[in-house]
Amino acid sequence: MIAFNKEWLYNLRIQEQAETYRDKGYINNEEFKIASQHHPVGFYMPNPVVRTGLFLLTLFIVTVGDGLLSLMASAGSVIDSPIWAFFLGVISYAALEVIVNSNQNFRSGVDDALVLIVACQFATGFGIMLAKTEGHDGNTLRLMFSIFLFVLTLLLTLRFLNRLTAAIAAASLFAAFFFAWNGMTAAGLATAPFLMMMVSVVTYFIALRMGKRPGLANYKDCFKIIEMLSLVVIYASGNYYIVQTLGNALGPDNTVNKPLPMGGFLWSYTILIPLTFVFYGIKRKDSILLRIGLLLIVAAVATFRYYYHLLPTEIMLTIAGVITILIAWLVIKYLALPKHGFTYQEPGEKALLGHLRIESLITAEIVSDMPSAPTHNDSRFGGGDFGGGGASESF
Repeated sequence: MIAFNKEWLYNLRIQEQAETYRDKGYINNEEFKIASQHHPVGFYMPNPVVRTGLFLLTLFIVTVGDGLLSLMASAGSVIDSPIWAFFLGVISYAALEVIVNSNQNFRSGVDDALVLIVACQFATGFGIMLAKTEGHDGNTLRLMFSIFLFVLTLLLTLRFLNRLTAAIAAASLFAAFFFAWNGMTAAGLATAPFLMMMVSVVTYFIALRMGKRPGLANYKDCFKIIEMLSLVVIYASGNYYIVQTLGNALGPDNTVNKPLPMGGFLWSYTILIPLTFVFYGIKRKDSILLRIGLLLIVAAVATFRYYYHLLPTEIMLTIAGVITILIAWLVIKYLALPKHGFTYQEPGEKALLGHLRIESLITAEIVSDMPSAPTHNDSRFGGGDFGGGGASESF
């Protein structure tokens, strides 16, 4: 199902873990080179600057190409039908397969842009088809579009390991549950927040568990994205402002800022959930929970500020800034030396691959191929350039 070379994906994880060990000082540069040579990766993976440029260039080229094709086909009526959007989507998908399989692009910017373009073109075609459909209300049409978008982006994620389509798939799944529940019963809109809380909690724990399975290691980044989105939806489902705004937009009347039933519960939820995330993030040493919780504290304060004005905005911002800087300075000073499992230093696991037990593999590969030290004293211990036990290309 995965379009990329699985052996190279495995080797890429090995190299990322070896790079982590090198940065931590567990292995030196020569040992890192040996591990990389034993686990080669043939993907084209440019640096972030080049990747961004290729992403924008691909968007521009495809836009111009689709525009020219549409201009040539403008004489007929096919351009106004969903078939045209599907046709352009098929062409983009064919180009994506060629780029991935022939040119070995992996998160190079080109494949990222083409995956996004394919999703947009097929979604546009289906949206046009729904717009021309009669006999369905707005809620049903939104439900159908959400289901289609979920299936489409799920297939693209399974095929190309794209994190953006993984986020879109999760968001469209949440939307499908929301619109399905809203259309099932008259009290669907009133009880939808509680349904979305349960759905997002279940999704979070499923993504958390699936992301720890070694057999799904290639999808770990996608599961991390789903975890973060699920946490945001857990909070958004009970945020007072969001619940009130959706009720005003989708409800039968157009009353603005109508007081909500169970307002006390929703306000408690709005304030306490971010603090709960922070607490469990600290307790479980989960950086995702901790960081999302800190961001949601800002959202809770903004929600409270929207309804209750205690001080002018500029004074509130000044006080908040001073407090934030003071807390940051105290935390940095306190964690200069690691305490209780926390440190001020950057996390070492760049690829977030803690579930892979590959330390022994790297060590075995390195030790088994390390040259023995020469006996004469004027030697630099082999052909390496670092004075250590490594080997250069001439070894």
